[in-house]
Amino acid sequence: MIYKKHQLYLDNYPIQRGTVVQLPEKCSWVVRKYVGQGEFALPDEEIKGSIALILNENREQDKGFWSVVSFLTKSEAIELIKQLEIALGEK
Repeated sequence: MIYKKHQLYLDNYPIQRGTVVQLPEKCSWVVRKYVGQGEFALPDEEIKGSIALILNENREQDKGFWSVVSFLTKSEAIELIKQLEIALGEK
């Protein structure tokens, strides 16, 4: 599979007025390393890969649906960390 910078998969989510997609409440953000050929690894695995920020819909104990996948450069990830620290009031 060839990925672009950002992936958006709508599945069967309802679309509200103004084209807003209503995602289920049981979603969580996860970070993975993209190691190529459609394969992802956990961030702490000692495998080289690019940073993937993923919005995961938790569907079962060990299964989910990735509705959003964004691949971040190192500088984008650092900038995101800074913005999150500001939002948390930690900087």
